[in-house]
Amino acid sequence: MFDDSILTFSHTVGNLPGDATGAEYVDAAITSRRSVRGFKPDPVPMELVEHLLAVASRAPSGTNMQPWKTYVLTGSIKERLTQNILQTKASDAASLGKRSWKYYPDEFPPVYKARRRKIGWDMYGLAGVRKGDREAAERLRDRNYHFFGAPVGMIFTIGAELEVGSWIDYGFFLQNISVAARARGLHTCAQAIFADVPRAVEAILPIADDEIIVCGMSLGYIDEDVPVNALETERAPVSEFATFLTE
Repeated sequence: MFDDSILTFSHTVGNLPGDATGAEYVDAAITSRRSVRGFKPDPVPMELVEHLLAVASRAPSGTNMQPWKTYVLTGSIKERLTQNILQTKASDAASLGKRSWKYYPDEFPPVYKARRRKIGWDMYGLAGVRKGDREAAERLRDRNYHFFGAPVGMIFTIGAELEVGSWIDYGFFLQNISVAARARGLHTCAQAIFADVPRAVEAILPIADDEIIVCGMSLGYIDEDVPVNALETERAPVSEFATFLTE
């Protein structure tokens, strides 16, 4: 088990405010979390990864079902997965498989469509992808399969028989990983794109027939020299999404 002394926060290690204490540390870890798309190759100790997963597993789940299952990848097995996806995509895309669950609606209401378009163009702009350059956009998209250069990749699955409640529980678990990682100076990127290529993933990993791929995740230290990592996403004010009933 990883030494719990790592839980001592440091603004020099975790990039959190040096005078933050208690709740401020938690807030800082949450608000500094973002989807990083470029990592340094610096290794992350496996005992630390195991500790992050142990912490994350304290996520709430209905009747304590704990519906998450995680495949942690480093080194050659991670590279084999990347190459199998990309080679299969180039030679026989149909063999990649298809996502078995639906993420987005067929038609986006205007507010969500506007948010999607803004982050898309902001990201493409930072990455140097010009409007209409589909090949460049596809190359940027394929960086997902390299786990954006992170030393650790993870693939998450869920039992096929489970219902929407367990998928909600899964979200708590994934968020816990991201926040616990930030507290230790690490960054993450959750990647639903791996659910789009189930057969290619299953060809490399020992995923059972009754498991559904939820997503992947990159884990490591941010590479500040990657332009797209300058992306800053906006959040709506509380007044826009919350109704306070205080009588």
